[in-house]
Amino acid sequence: MMVAVPRNAIALIVAMCCLIALGLTSYQTNGFTFLRPELGITSVEQFSWDYHANAACLAKVKTKPMFCIQLGNPNRITVGILGDSTANSLVPGLAQSAQARGDGILNIGQGSCPPIRGMLPTANNPNCPAIVADAYATILKEKNIHTVILALFTNDIGGLQFTDVAADVPPQEHLTTLMALLDADIKALNAAGKKVILTYDTPLSPVDAKECINRPIAQWLGTAKTCRVKESDIVNRHPDIDRLDKHFLARRDVCVFHQSPALFTNGYLNFRDAQGGIMIRDRHHLSVYGSQKMAKLLEASSCAKALPWH
Repeated sequence: MMVAVPRNAIALIVAMCCLIALGLTSYQTNGFTFLRPELGITSVEQFSWDYHANAACLAKVKTKPMFCIQLGNPNRITVGILGDSTANSLVPGLAQSAQARGDGILNIGQGSCPPIRGMLPTANNPNCPAIVADAYATILKEKNIHTVILALFTNDIGGLQFTDVAADVPPQEHLTTLMALLDADIKALNAAGKKVILTYDTPLSPVDAKECINRPIAQWLGTAKTCRVKESDIVNRHPDIDRLDKHFLARRDVCVFHQSPALFTNGYLNFRDAQGGIMIRDRHHLSVYGSQKMAKLLEASSCAKALPWH
């Protein structure tokens, strides 16, 4: 004899199955905050750094940049961070270092928008030139800023267009223009009494770091991934990025800080460091922990002398 199951019971079972599936999907992506602490920071926090703007920064600018955040001592803003999301992912670590010394930082920028004046608007980023010009004007007015960090993601260089430069010029000429514009910006910052640190070599992974974090339930379900991405498989660089190195390295008006040594180990992309901390939060942005570690490496590098607390 078959027992009829009430429709509301069936609906409840279906809803519960959907919730379980949703929960497992979320766990696969982010982990559970209360179960996955990573060196004092939950995995959710590690992956979710995406500070866009706060009132303290927005009060200083005329445009509406995607990234506009002031952290630390408002009366002693000594570090300015300009650039795209590469610059923004450096903020957690540098803010912590600044705050520990009673200083503050100011980060202004736009996603996929390098810190270079002289660019033209693009279909994907029409406000980029105005935001960059506004960022420089704001940073140059900040009298206490001792150090300006310029950060850009080299994968975006190919899509940029510049004033008085044809869109279809060879990549070599494109890069020549970019370096000349950066030179002008560095000169202007130096003239205002500010030291400059330049970073541009963050890697672009073919897989998302979230897929490479081991999770017990995901392992049990057979959906966990152990990622081993060879350095040769990383599409992280402009074809002529070595020209950037040759142009900027060994100069006295700017210090180049390469992030890649910390992100690669034995020829593979390093999703975790030797201590087990998560270094990367997606395909190419630093996690909170990764940002903190990168700040410490910067303070121990040859660029440390450009920082206000050295």
